[in-house]
Amino acid sequence: MEQGEQQAANLTKLIGIIRNKTESGYYSLFDLVNDMTISISDEEREGEAALDTLSQTSVNIMTVHASKGLEFPVVILPDMGSSREGRQDPILSGDNPHIIGVKIPDPDADYDMRETPVYTALSLIQKEKEAAERKRLFYVGSTRARDHLVFCGKQPDKFFDSVNKSSNRIDWVCTLFGITRDIAEQGGTISFNPGDGGKRINVTVLTSPEQLTRIWAHEMPPDLVIPENFEEMCGSRVRSSEKILVKETRAIRPVSVTDLQAGIRDFHPGEEDIQQLFIPDSSHLGPDETGTLLHQVFSGKDPRSVLASYDIKSPKAETFCTSLYQQFLNTPIIRNSIRSFQELSFISYSGTYPLTGRIDRLVQLNENEWAVIDYKSGKLRGSDLQMNIYRMAAESLTKGTVKMYLYSMVTGEYTKPRYLSEKEVNEKILKYMEDLS
Repeated sequence: MEQGEQQAANLTKLIGIIRNKTESGYYSLFDLVNDMTISISDEEREGEAALDTLSQTSVNIMTVHASKGLEFPVVILPDMGSSREGRQDPILSGDNPHIIGVKIPDPDADYDMRETPVYTALSLIQKEKEAAERKRLFYVGSTRARDHLVFCGKQPDKFFDSVNKSSNRIDWVCTLFGITRDIAEQGGTISFNPGDGGKRINVTVLTSPEQLTRIWAHEMPPDLVIPENFEEMCGSRVRSSEKILVKETRAIRPVSVTDLQAGIRDFHPGEEDIQQLFIPDSSHLGPDETGTLLHQVFSGKDPRSVLASYDIKSPKAETFCTSLYQQFLNTPIIRNSIRSFQELSFISYSGTYPLTGRIDRLVQLNENEWAVIDYKSGKLRGSDLQMNIYRMAAESLTKGTVKMYLYSMVTGEYTKPRYLSEKEVNEKILKYMEDLS
C-alpha cells in the first residue's frame, strides 16, 4: 500500500493519544467520537507520526503538517506562487448539518446554474476558513527555520498594498517586506528592524539562480595568516599514499547499537541476570523471537494480531501478553508521564562513526526531564553502553535531561543502568571499531 508505513505509524500515534487520554481519567467511546468529530469539522491537523529521528546530516523533505514541533538550520519553502484555491462543490454544508447551499437553474437567465443566497454565504465562510488555514500553515512552515529561511516563488505580477488582497504566499512576503517589481528586478538586500529588541534581519532578493551562483563565486575565503612564531619555519609536503586516500573517502556503514552492545558485552560485578520469559503455548519460539514478539506488543500493537503473525492462536498466550503490557502501563513512570513515544529510531555519531538504534520508549516526566526505557524479557546485564547511547540521542532530540531505565517484563520492576560520560562512550565505541578493522 502506498505510504503504508506512514499510515500505520499515524494509526499507532492515534492509539497512543487515545491511550494517554484514557490513562489520565475517564474517557469513554462517546468522548472519543465527539473529539474526532470536532477535530474533523474544525479541520485541525495533527502532525504525522515520525518514522525516524531526523538526521542532522541529510536533507529532509516533508509536508508542513509533518514538520510541526521541529526545527532545522535551513528551511526552504517552494512553490509559494500557487494559490491553492480549489473548485467548490455544487452542494455546500456548514457547521450546522441542517443548512445546505446549492446551485439551481435560473429561469430568468436561460436556466443557467446560479448560486442560492445560502450557497453564497457558505462559500464565503469556506473561503475564509481556507485562507486562515493557508496563513496558519505559512506561519508554521516559516517558523521551522533556525538560521536561514528561503522563499521560492514566481515574481508577483503586481504589488499589493494589503495581504488580504493578495492571493498566494509569495504575494504575502512581497507585501510584508515591501518588495515591489522594481526592487525585485534590481535585487540586493533589504534590512529591517524586527521591533522585538533582536538583531536586524537581512532579506536577500534574487530573481534567478545565476545570481545566487555569482554571489557564491565572489565570496572568497579570508586570507590565511601564519602565526609569527611559525613564519621562519619550513618543512616538506608529504603526499598521502593511494591506500590511505581510498580509506579516507570510503563511506562508513552505520553500526547498530544492538550489535555494538552484543560485541562489547560489558558486564560489571553486582549486575543481576533474570530468567528468560516464556509465553504460554509458544514452545517453538526461541528467546530472541519471544523478545521481538513482546516488543511489538509493548509498542501498542494488538496482542492477538502479533501472536497470529507467529502462528500462535492461544487465549492463554493472548491473556498473558495483554496482562504484561497492562502491568507496564500501570507503573508510576508511565501513568504519570506527560507524553510517550514508542519505537523511536535515531541516527547519532560517535566521532566519525554513525550509529543507528531504536529506543523502545521515550517518555516526558515533566517540563525539562525525560526518560528512556528499554524492555527486557530476559537478561539485564551488559546494557550500560546501549542505554547511555540512547540517553545521549534522546538528549540531543529533547534538549533536556534524560534518565535511563531498564524494565524487566519478568519482575515488572525498573533498574537504572550505570551512567557513562560521553568520553567513556566514545572510547568504548572507538575500541570496538578498531577491533573490527
